[in-house]
Amino acid sequence: MYGHVSGRYSRLFLTAVLAAILVIAALILSSCGTPSFNQEVSQKIEQAIREVMEGLDIPGAVAGVWIPDMGELVLSIGEADIEDGRAVQTADRFRIGSITKTFTATAVLKLVDEGLLSLDDTVDKFVAGIPDGDKITVRQLCNHTSGLFNYGEDEDFAAALTEDPHKVWTPRELVDDAISHEPYFPPGEGWHYSNTGYILLGMIIEEVTGSSYEAVIKDRIIESLGLSNTSLASSPEMTGQYSHGYEYKEEGSKELIDRTEYLDPSIVWAAGAMISNLEDLRIWARALVEGELLSDASHKEQMDWVDLPDDPDSKYGLGVLYVFGLEGHDGRQPGYDAAVFYYPLRQATFVILFNKAEQSSVALGVALKLANIVLPEDISF
Repeated sequence: MYGHVSGRYSRLFLTAVLAAILVIAALILSSCGTPSFNQEVSQKIEQAIREVMEGLDIPGAVAGVWIPDMGELVLSIGEADIEDGRAVQTADRFRIGSITKTFTATAVLKLVDEGLLSLDDTVDKFVAGIPDGDKITVRQLCNHTSGLFNYGEDEDFAAALTEDPHKVWTPRELVDDAISHEPYFPPGEGWHYSNTGYILLGMIIEEVTGSSYEAVIKDRIIESLGLSNTSLASSPEMTGQYSHGYEYKEEGSKELIDRTEYLDPSIVWAAGAMISNLEDLRIWARALVEGELLSDASHKEQMDWVDLPDDPDSKYGLGVLYVFGLEGHDGRQPGYDAAVFYYPLRQATFVILFNKAEQSSVALGVALKLANIVLPEDISF
């Protein structure tokens, strides 16, 4: 009897010991992932970001650099809210502007994989009343070679936006404003960045699926990758944990004003209305550039580059920017500036999020600077 009990307890004891060893091993392994960069490299990364922030009065930044077998560094610097002094956190959500285009173009390519449309389909098959609609293809909308006028460059439109920034715009209103202007060039005979093309892509997505653009992005991309902090904004308000966004009050002024809820997101919709955070964008950068959600054929189409005029170091695919070997996109909205890039040869990821916007992308320049710091033999300019 006693021997039986003793043996049973011995087995229980051994089981408990083994379980404890496994737990400890798991904890050790979890702490032994990609190491941090060495101190010199880490200091250079942080210094590069702080210098830009100080020079441009940027209140807060979140940044991450990840390179397998080399190192990683995640930083949160400064304030998310200058009124209450709350420090910016790595989990904070930011508006990501035209990085939205990477989601839109990927959704289009997924629909190609599903047989719902073709990149060579012309716009008139889905949306009526577009000049040269029988010549402009879905592909040309994706890579900005349609020639369609960018509604954001219309001075009257900009004035109307200033007068009523919370006006809710329909996609058709945005497109109608664009087509009231002459195109930049005949379809396929040039390159000009145009939000109009991406508004049309959103309309085409809804037409072929019978679902809302937001639902398609959520079902086919966000939920597929588990991007729990990524969404399409449907109103000016930000919710959850987020960073406020700022701009100078006026030209020549150093006074910052809060632009977090300045515009209704309908103004950019499928071209720029998404919100995300550092970790989700880290996941998205790799999924985008590695083509995780697409067939090999569609991924190859997405990375079929068009040369940019007067910029030999940059190219544009289907919703993806190529610059000095990095692939991804940058994006701005009032108060926010973001860049998400991936370098496939080293599986390196770069995410930069600033809570202040300038006239041109500062985040893109910082992403390139950081790439040059950590991969000087690969990324040089």
